[in-house]
Amino acid sequence: MRAVFTIELAKNEAGHYPTDEEIAGLMEGLGRGFRDLADTTPEHIMAILNAQSPSHKSASSDRSASLAPHRAPGETRPTLSYEERRHLYCVLAKQLFGEMPEVAAAEMNGVIFLGCVQKMQTLFFLTRMNEREVTFRLLQRELPRLQSSTAQIMKDLISVGLVGARRRFEDVEVHVYERNYDRIVIKGRVITNSFYETWRDNHKDTLLFIVPLLLLSPTAFILDHQDALAHSMTKFWFAELERLSTALLTTSIVSALGVVQTWFQIKRMKLIDWSVKTDHHHHGK
Repeated sequence: MRAVFTIELAKNEAGHYPTDEEIAGLMEGLGRGFRDLADTTPEHIMAILNAQSPSHKSASSDRSASLAPHRAPGETRPTLSYEERRHLYCVLAKQLFGEMPEVAAAEMNGVIFLGCVQKMQTLFFLTRMNEREVTFRLLQRELPRLQSSTAQIMKDLISVGLVGARRRFEDVEVHVYERNYDRIVIKGRVITNSFYETWRDNHKDTLLFIVPLLLLSPTAFILDHQDALAHSMTKFWFAELERLSTALLTTSIVSALGVVQTWFQIKRMKLIDWSVKTDHHHHGK
């Protein structure tokens, strides 16, 4: 399976979009690149991809899937220019395009970075067809690992401020495709504003917290000025207002607990909401 999303880049202080080399440098600085890129071969890439599937896992495949190809002790690593690294990215990424029928042929020459989320053994690469946008594609044959890897990449992007202000992270939609098909099986939406998401996720408790508080203010004012208003209101209505104020306060407190619980769950557990509806059902990897 693969997760695909596109971000709109932020401009720098000079008003320019970052170059391909700068974007690749940011990803390498986050530890997402291959340590020995010059020694990495298409076979290494396919070994990592094959090791993702439980049916392919073995001691030999796990060793082949190492992100650090063997180098003799004391041997120095060659220093590559970005153009040389980019050429290697394109060569290595060609091994992965076969699982992505939705990719246009022209995009195969637009690869600007290839990396891996090592903890999840998830391969990913970036393509750029214009100076304003970059597309991320992550490959992982196990859905939970793919979702975790996508969330980790989002955290990386948030930490380096790569997304432009005119297109917030909330506007980024992640599409998860079925393996070897161009059918979207899951959609995800990025969450960065936990307060706004709390409102979206729990309208009922939010309204039952705010509205009673708004109604409580005039009620409390009237009760606080009983003596001054005694000539225009009977004791019956004052008693009714007292009961109403108690009910409003109780409703607001109970609903506030629901709002806090929702906010805490979103803040602690959710970066991507994977419950976005799709037009297709999941038929497998």
